[in-house]
Amino acid sequence: MKHQPERKQPVLTIQVLKSGHQSSTLKLMRPDLPDMVVKKTRWGHANLAGYYQRYYQALEYFKGHLQRSDSLRKDTEVLTKAFTILFTTGKALFRRLFQDSEDSTDSMAKLREITNYLRNYIEPPYVSEHHSYSQIGVIEVIMENFTDIIPVECLVIPGLKAEVRGLPDVIRTASRVLGFSFIIKRVIGIAGQSQKRVLNNVPRLPLKYFSNNSIKGAKDERAFFERYRDKGYFCLDGPWPQEDTEFTVEDFVRYLFRPDVGFGQTGKTDTGERPLDEIHHLSCHAHTDEKHPWKSSLRLAGNQRITLEEMEEHLADLECSGTEHKTKEMPLVFFNACETAEMTPKGMISFPQYFLLDNKNCGFIGTETGIPGSFASEFCQQFYLHLLRGCGVGEAIFEARHTMLRRYNNPLGILYTSYVDPYLKVARAADSI
Repeated sequence: MKHQPERKQPVLTIQVLKSGHQSSTLKLMRPDLPDMVVKKTRWGHANLAGYYQRYYQALEYFKGHLQRSDSLRKDTEVLTKAFTILFTTGKALFRRLFQDSEDSTDSMAKLREITNYLRNYIEPPYVSEHHSYSQIGVIEVIMENFTDIIPVECLVIPGLKAEVRGLPDVIRTASRVLGFSFIIKRVIGIAGQSQKRVLNNVPRLPLKYFSNNSIKGAKDERAFFERYRDKGYFCLDGPWPQEDTEFTVEDFVRYLFRPDVGFGQTGKTDTGERPLDEIHHLSCHAHTDEKHPWKSSLRLAGNQRITLEEMEEHLADLECSGTEHKTKEMPLVFFNACETAEMTPKGMISFPQYFLLDNKNCGFIGTETGIPGSFASEFCQQFYLHLLRGCGVGEAIFEARHTMLRRYNNPLGILYTSYVDPYLKVARAADSI
């Protein structure tokens, strides 16, 4: 059995003490210095939409540059442009998040003080192609609710530049973006913290697979899950629905709500028993609506549109029926939304809100925007391979990002975010996967 990752103390904690219409108050905590309170930053509910819009546009440009290249292994010019966009956005967000505007006459001096508080401590070290686990630190972000979400993964400390001249530079440059050098741990007070510490994979990891088979990446994911099911690693139920399957929103919500109820497509152990689902994996299209979050929707096989409003309605019916028994610990959700441009970072918050607050899942992994299907499929495969090898969820995401970076020069893994205990892991690590 492989060594399991130890729980690590955060190298930095960012706590949102107060969020208002125009500004927020933050508290920075690191083990070796006194706490620092940053008052009246320019990160407030009124201007958050504008920041997210700029952030979203930058991510789309970033993603667009990468998608237009036929060979990222050779096209350093495209990578330079993409990283320049990411760095510009990351630095701007850093300034708006940490600049104390309470005393405008000394705002720049205060920003320098905050930057010095962070730099040389959380400034990412150079992450080599053969980095060791001991180099990975944890940045903890504590918020009261989902409206205070901070895109920590894309933050870049001012003073660092994007310089890409070859493959070693790609790895070095990426390591200056916080999401490529740290595990990000989100603590959202309103959602509570799941006490689930282990994903039961003895004898195999039970996974329920919801899919839209019209997406090429979904077909690749299915092949991956079936291959590793046959090798004895997954207890796979699905994919569901099949192309010719008629289903209702109530059917979909019930399968999400009941980890003890299967599709009838295996999902059983060799003894014929059906273990509780540990992971719900969704590979589908998604659409977000920032003005009317309850209209945000997903599309499974047959392109049937299912809105969050409909999901909430049917979930309430199930909970109140008295005939449905919900298990105490709900599965981890991996929401792999592919091949759509109709997703924005702010709008995407609606999905973790539903799964964590309404459906009470123990964690959520998703993307900030739509992801190309082929990349989404490969990224999720790398995530599961590292998870099965014994990495915690946070470390598995970190490793998947770096695998895609080293193997394909592709940094799109930065767009994946998680709302889960990063140390959640399988009960038994695979020795030879």
